[in-house]
Amino acid sequence: MKTFGIIILIIIGSFAVGFLTFNYIVIPLWVGLQEEATIPDICGKSLEEAKKILTESEFKSQVIAQKFSQLPQGLVLSQNPLPMRKVKKGRTVKLCVSKGEEKAKVPWVKGLLLTQGQNLLLTSGLEIGELEYQWDNIVGEDRIIRTEPMSDSLVPRGTKINIFVSRGREKRLLMPDFTGRSLKEVKKEANKLGLNLEINYTAEPSSLGIVIIQSPLPGTPVKRGDFLNLIVGEPELPR
Repeated sequence: MKTFGIIILIIIGSFAVGFLTFNYIVIPLWVGLQEEATIPDICGKSLEEAKKILTESEFKSQVIAQKFSQLPQGLVLSQNPLPMRKVKKGRTVKLCVSKGEEKAKVPWVKGLLLTQGQNLLLTSGLEIGELEYQWDNIVGEDRIIRTEPMSDSLVPRGTKINIFVSRGREKRLLMPDFTGRSLKEVKKEANKLGLNLEINYTAEPSSLGIVIIQSPLPGTPVKRGDFLNLIVGEPELPR
């Protein structure tokens, strides 16, 4: 029995010595004999090109993450170890690759109140761009007519969306009577009504700057943006 116990101890001791020798002598020697190489800079390159460069430099590669970014999809964003470091050949270089820009879909906001549409755009990851008010005979006042880019468009998150808002039905008015009034006074009132002026002067004796004839005639239905043609008198030139 004593002999058997001694044999067991010898076997265990030999195994322990072999294990320690392999871990602390053989492996360090083997690692020490491996050549070192400089990690190439592969950031900004396509994944396919990055893998090829690493393989040619005797390194392995592994994609460990993908992130949204402004770089096109498939380009390398970062690497570990960092470029220009000297490490043993055969080491695995871990890569983070771009998924491209994160997209958002422009929601359908036509007909919504401006505040409702703005909130929906913001919760969709978009920003509010310029507001433009227009007359519209279908969409109610303060409701959204359309957006630019259009609804259902796919755009990068954070894109500014321009909103066109209804002023309501275009209000028609009756053309006032401007004859006999000064041009200065007429210009001021026409501007308030949103009318465009076209002025012609006549040489017939008349008070300076007084409207003689107008078109359209007084009482004619007009709308904002219509033209008002005036013939204005000027004094007789001295002889």
